[in-house]
Amino acid sequence: MMMGCTVNISDFKPLYKSGVSNELSNVYVQTLDNRMGVFVRNTIRARIGDAKNPKYRMQVDFDTMQSSLAIGRDNSAARKQVRANITVTLYQLATADTQFAEVLKFSVFGTANYSLVSNTYIVETSEQDAKQRALTIAIENAILRM
Repeated sequence: MMMGCTVNISDFKPLYKSGVSNELSNVYVQTLDNRMGVFVRNTIRARIGDAKNPKYRMQVDFDTMQSSLAIGRDNSAARKQVRANITVTLYQLATADTQFAEVLKFSVFGTANYSLVSNTYIVETSEQDAKQRALTIAIENAILRM
């Protein structure tokens, strides 16, 4: 039973009103090589937007690795786990008042699983999908951390 408990919601200020999202929209995401690099860059840009007049440059380094999860009776893997590791380095761009400088560096990861079946095409498609899901989770973690 709650008696005499009042909350003044007029003092509530959501995070998106505090200017954090505005600052993220000033980040230029560096171009990455290969197909997965394009996927990573486009996913980040979809979340934080395109920088019209960037104040920061984001460098993203990533890799994926796989490990067997479920081993069958014949010692073959039945499921695999993909782990995506992302290292984000944020640089402040040089202006008349500031020098080019590293302002933030951290690493995050994401994981996703897929099943191994007898059809090679399905396995390759599932592996690609798991890599993208693991990278998306890692990207979400990185954006939350920033």
